Amino acid sequence: RVCPGFSVTQAWEGLVHICRLVEGMPLALELAAAGLKTLPIERIAAEIENGLGILSSPWQDVEPRHRSMRAVFDHSWKLLPIAERKSLQQLAVLRGGFGLSAAAAVARAAPPLLAGLVERSLLHVTPGGRYQMHELLRQYALERLHAVGQEETAARDRHSAYYARMMQEREQALKGSDQQ
Repeated sequence: RVCPGFSVTQAWEGLVHICRLVEGMPLALELAAAGLKTLPIERIAAEIENGLGILSSPWQDVEPRHRSMRAVFDHSWKLLPIAERKSLQQLAVLRGGFGLSAAAAVARAAPPLLAGLVERSLLHVTPGGRYQMHELLRQYALERLHAVGQEETAARDRHSAYYARMMQEREQALKGSDQQ
């Protein structure tokens, strides 16, 4: 509707890229589509990779908390207890999912706290038992963490220490005949 003459066939790669970036989130897809009025699809994808700013609606007839992905996340953020906010911020430094030990080491998040975030649909558990955060939510939480600089530095230091320790523990397996 916003871009007459738009061809799904011609824009297929960009569409797939955006769908992956927003992990199929319907509102994010609708907000990204609104950008087609002024930007090429490749630029929209690049903007999504850089932050949530592009995912906002110019329409005023939309409920305020649905005008942007930031507004959606702000609404959910306000409902969270402070401990869950802090943990979610710190968990955002973990890209691509994490296990219980990483959550404990990096964000000092215990299983009950993680369960609360899962219950609120802010994290989900994979069949393999790893936790994952939606990439857009991770970007939002990282912005929140960045706003409290000392906590970001501490979380990133714990992240580095955790993975350095993990690599050190696996050094023999990485260098030995058992490596895959």
